[in-house]
Formats: sequence, structure tokens, C-alpha cells
Amino acid sequence: MRRDFAANAHCNHARKDCTFTQYSTGRRAMPHRSPLTAAKLAEVYDQNPSPEVLDLLWEIHRLRATILRADQIRRVLRHCPAGVPNVLWEAFQHELDAEPCLSDPPTPRQKRIQEHFRARLEDSPQESTTPDEASRR
Repeated sequence: MRRDFAANAHCNHARKDCTFTQYSTGRRAMPHRSPLTAAKLAEVYDQNPSPEVLDLLWEIHRLRATILRADQIRRVLRHCPAGVPNVLWEAFQHELDAEPCLSDPPTPRQKRIQEHFRARLEDSPQESTTPDEASRR
């Protein structure tokens, strides 16, 4: 039976940490594990600090940046854009809301990096961007 709405449910696998989303594509939904938090990703790297794991974490970082951009676009649009089926917009919003990278607190490693960059900004002289000062250079 084909569903005309998005539905989320837990999968029937032995692992209980996965969910699936079914859309009206007429195909069987592909199960996904629950999303990993930043803290869990840091733990994975700490347990396996290899170049391969680091490559995977950089790819996850890139994909999370795409999720953050999608959330920015969603906030600008606020409502379902014309021409986008309501069911697709609702599934998009539901899936974004489930992304931990939109609500995760920073990990200790991320806090250290943020503090490092804050300190660099405070130590560097502020450059003026006014036209008068730019013409004097």
C-alpha cells in the first residue's frame, strides 16, 4: 500500500537505534540509525584516532554544514514555498528538527577551538572598513 504522507517509525532490525522515514515514492523506506551527537562523534574519534576516521568526520562536518544552511533557508521561508508539496515540506521540517547538530551543545574540543579563535580576534587589531580610513591606506 502506498502512503501519501511521511511517516516515521522504528525499524524492525535487531538494533533499536535506527528509524526510517517513508515517503510517497511507492518504494520501501530505507532504515537509518539515529543521528549521532557531536559528543558521540568526538568519542568515536577518541577511540579510533585514525586518518580514515578523521576523513569521515570531515565529511560529516561538511554534511552538517549543509544541514545548518538548510535550517537557515527554512527560517527565512517560514512557510511552505509555492510549488512544494505540503507533505514534502512537512517531512523536510520534521527531519531538520531531528538533527542534533542544530541543538547540540559544543563538545569540550569545540569549546577549546572557539576560545582559541575568540582570543585571536581579541588580540588582533580591528581593521576599519569606513571609506575615509580605507582611502588613507
